[in-house]
Amino acid sequence: MANNKFVLPTLIVIRLLGTTAFYALVPFLAVWLTRVTLLSSAEVGVVVGVCIFSTRAGGLALVWPVRKLGARGSIIAFYVTGALALAFLVVGRQAGPALLCGVVGVVGVAFSGATLAVKTLAASTQDGRTRLRSFSWLNIATNVGAAFGPLLGSALAQEEPLALPTLVGAILVAASALALAVRFDSSHSMSGTDAGHAGPSEGTAPFVRFVLLASATWFGYSQIFNVLPVAALGTQMAPLVPVVFAVNGVLIILLQMPITSFVSRRTGDDPALRNRTLAIGNALMALGLGSFWWGAEGAWIWVAAAVIFTVGETLWSPLYDEMAVHLRAGLSVPAALGWSSFLWGIAESVGAAVGTSIVLNQSTTLSPFAIAALTSAAASLLFFGEAARRRAIRDDRGPQPSMAA
Repeated sequence: MANNKFVLPTLIVIRLLGTTAFYALVPFLAVWLTRVTLLSSAEVGVVVGVCIFSTRAGGLALVWPVRKLGARGSIIAFYVTGALALAFLVVGRQAGPALLCGVVGVVGVAFSGATLAVKTLAASTQDGRTRLRSFSWLNIATNVGAAFGPLLGSALAQEEPLALPTLVGAILVAASALALAVRFDSSHSMSGTDAGHAGPSEGTAPFVRFVLLASATWFGYSQIFNVLPVAALGTQMAPLVPVVFAVNGVLIILLQMPITSFVSRRTGDDPALRNRTLAIGNALMALGLGSFWWGAEGAWIWVAAAVIFTVGETLWSPLYDEMAVHLRAGLSVPAALGWSSFLWGIAESVGAAVGTSIVLNQSTTLSPFAIAALTSAAASLLFFGEAARRRAIRDDRGPQPSMAA
């Protein structure tokens, strides 16, 4: 029997396996469907869209099962279900689009539900002082998986297409087995109110306010990972897109924990300092996005922009998850993570849709990167304003729980 000291390392490995499986399959799902099914190009687009949507919205729909099954049981159940759906995808690859939509929808929900369960377990077995480090480690695992997954998926989708879903399913089974092997005693409940919430008089208002404000960040974030490849297509900057992604992934792996440790030491539980950290992170993100627009044909400017953008991301990314848990008030941990993930997924999807539409509309001179930079700059100013407001409350009334834990 493993005790709680083994829970986080186990979750890191499970997250690494799950992310590797996701990025091996989803980016290449269209290629796989085109090669092994009888679907038309339009039908392939619909099936892929269903899969992506289910990964975004599935977590919210699975809040109740996560609470009933428990986070550990949910990881096992969702990944086993995903593996079975992938096996059916291989066997029933000649099925019609409706059935295939249902199958890939189950796969997407399995990924989403397992991610929610992993984050819930990380939050429920840690206190407020260690959650930020836990979410930072999960962010590193995500980026390692995002680096290895596409290499695996690209090779299999082209050379051995039937092996792709088979191997992804095997990875999910391995993650389930690992979760099954670990037992733990959660010292922190998934339900109730965090010790540092904003106060009973405010209810869930600070949580809602924070999640909506953070949505502006995710709107901007989508411009790099969804819109930049489209914007660079057919230009001399196209070869730099993989470089930008590589810089982002490598720097997060190298810098996330040192930056998280620095932020934890400097801010502690001070709400004003944590809001200020988010303000700085969004300001750096705005500067990075603006540099992609300003240096539209400058290779070194794009690399520098990727560095600036990534440093900003290391400041806000794990802190957003920690704050969503901390500010949940009467919400359970899975509900808080489910709602925040759902709304941020919408913001990211809207950002991708808006940015792609602008890029493809050659009659406009608008730049999605300039718009996203302004959005992120506005979020930065609002976080600075919240930091000042919390500082004033603390000075007037003594230390107070905050909107940003």
